[in-house]
Amino acid sequence: MTWSIDITPLNDLKKHEVGGDCWCNPELNEDGVWIHNSLDNRELTEGKPHA
Repeated sequence: MTWSIDITPLNDLKKHEVGGDCWCNPELNEDGVWIHNSLDNRELTEGKPHA
């Protein structure tokens, strides 16, 4: 059995698949963790100050 560690957005509009075969085109980081993207692109504004 192969294990996969995935980080997915909470309460996303669409369910994510485990690993790199997900619809969101996740990236595998240097630690071997799949980082998934949200359907509403919220990661583009996370961590930025609000106006």
